[in-house]
Amino acid sequence: MNKLASKYTTRLPRYQWLGKKTHAATLQALSRSHLMVITSLMEGGAHAVTEAIAIGIPVIASSIPGNRGLLGDDYPGYYPVGNEKALATLISKAETDPAFYKTLEKSVRARRKLVQPHYEMRTLKTLLRTTIKNASPED
Repeated sequence: MNKLASKYTTRLPRYQWLGKKTHAATLQALSRSHLMVITSLMEGGAHAVTEAIAIGIPVIASSIPGNRGLLGDDYPGYYPVGNEKALATLISKAETDPAFYKTLEKSVRARRKLVQPHYEMRTLKTLLRTTIKNASPED
């Protein structure tokens, strides 16, 4: 992977391979970004999407259940899995269409409270209380 990524770095002026980074360094790089692209073919990018939402970074994401669960079904930044043309179109649109980019920002901002620790803790406690209350003695 590093070899292929390095090859792209030399061929594509706008591509930069950063390699393996610590969590803190990754968050720092993400916080300086304008857009995150999640190209997952199956579940696996949930933590990255959650971090982007928490920081307020717009996301272009493959239309898989995990991304849809985090960003919502009405999120405007999805592309069909494996469709590179659709992905390129969305990236270009985010770069050249300020209204579209603002829509992505607004949509991510609307989800922000859902990934805040205090909100997650409150909903987890509610889930546990409900589960315990509804459990039968045989459980």
